[in-house]
Amino acid sequence: VPDEYGYTVLHRVAENGSLHFMKYLIDHHHCDPMATNNSGETVLHRAAGHIDIVKYLINECHCDPMATDSYNRTILH
Repeated sequence: VPDEYGYTVLHRVAENGSLHFMKYLIDHHHCDPMATNNSGETVLHRAAGHIDIVKYLINECHCDPMATDSYNRTILH
């Protein structure tokens, strides 16, 4: 369930850098790795700086590294 800003638990896990918990939530609780918050940020946006999570989201979950948020920012911004 997203919070008032649209952040899901995966957004929070991604920004905190827990790959193990990320995999657990996706594999066992079917959380959506492509969820966006109210600003259009994907889970991948929030994972920037945590290379293991970024690789997992791109390679295993097929998240788009070129996805943009509401401000046209990709994960590289």
